[in-house]
Amino acid sequence: MITRRMFASTLLGSAALADAQTHTLVGVWTGDMGPNDANRVPLRVEIYNSHDGAIAGTVTGPPRRGSIVGGTFNADSGVAKILIDVAQDNGDVSRFVFDGTFRNGSANGQVSNQQQRGTFQLTRQALVRSPGGLTLATMDLVFRMAGKPEAIAIAKKLNLAAMQVTLGRAVDGAPIRLEDTALQAAWVNASREHSIPINSTYLDVLHDDCLKNNDRAQMRVRKGLEITKNLGGDVLMMVFFGKCGVIPRNELDYTVGLCRELAAEAEKMGLILGFENSSSGADNLYAVDKVNSKAFKVWYDVGNSTFAGYDVPAEIRALGKDRICMFHFKDRGYLGEGQVKFPEILSAIKAINFQGYANLETTSPSGNIEGDTQRNIDYLKNLMRA
Repeated sequence: MITRRMFASTLLGSAALADAQTHTLVGVWTGDMGPNDANRVPLRVEIYNSHDGAIAGTVTGPPRRGSIVGGTFNADSGVAKILIDVAQDNGDVSRFVFDGTFRNGSANGQVSNQQQRGTFQLTRQALVRSPGGLTLATMDLVFRMAGKPEAIAIAKKLNLAAMQVTLGRAVDGAPIRLEDTALQAAWVNASREHSIPINSTYLDVLHDDCLKNNDRAQMRVRKGLEITKNLGGDVLMMVFFGKCGVIPRNELDYTVGLCRELAAEAEKMGLILGFENSSSGADNLYAVDKVNSKAFKVWYDVGNSTFAGYDVPAEIRALGKDRICMFHFKDRGYLGEGQVKFPEILSAIKAINFQGYANLETTSPSGNIEGDTQRNIDYLKNLMRA
């Protein structure tokens, strides 16, 4: 029998359903799974390919990411079997199987491995996604709700794919806000209720406790990793701006050394450290290659890099998809009306075949937060469809 703990600690798998017209599994799906109706955990399933039985994709939501490695699908009957491999902490790989029926925008069936059994249910989402594989999500800050689980409901209303959670600032070593386990539970419950996964967290306390010169900062990162795992996120975004910037090469080299140690810890947890900073693309490439870990990647903010005078599309192409974990999209005012060249940026993202999230970090010029956010989403959607 599958317990709730088993589901929460092991990312089991996924399924998808055929489009009635195109007969394809390709798409984005959200829902949940569990041993019974009372114990469910959220799922987000992305299918990238379903040609000739080569079904491929990812599953996120619970702490461990799953890789879809194959399966079968009958477009006429809607019956599918999806195979998912999940890497465990000890290096072993667990194989899970979804067997179910997928018709008319919904899917349900059985999930199992050799010893466990439960059920899944999924709904196909009309999420904002470009041909290059970019998916729009958001920070809680966009809704002026930093650290507040109520932000999830607004993201759902605006049809955004996922949420980045702000962990909170503190001084003199005091706990940050999201160390509160009750607040963590509220976020997880909101994510489950609205089927909006938490894709990442924002360790904003690193604006105060600089990793380059404050021993407390390493403790902050380790605590941030723990919280990110508890929330079911994939990436902990670390920030290096202002007094905490690492533009001089000696400061960058020292920070890279620390990040190499922290990335080893993140990798054991199945997480990624996102490196957001005010440095050039060349310095970011240098840092990622020096750390040399799949758990350390650039979090590329197109606004910050534009304002710093960098050639953003060129930097994205130089970094490539494997060095970037996520993006921030923003400008001063409405998207498309400022300095940031989104048409060229989206072309560069598509050119490197990036598969992942761009989290909005937009403002509300009019004060109508939902209306202004929708305006920015519509602008990006139009570009993505062009």
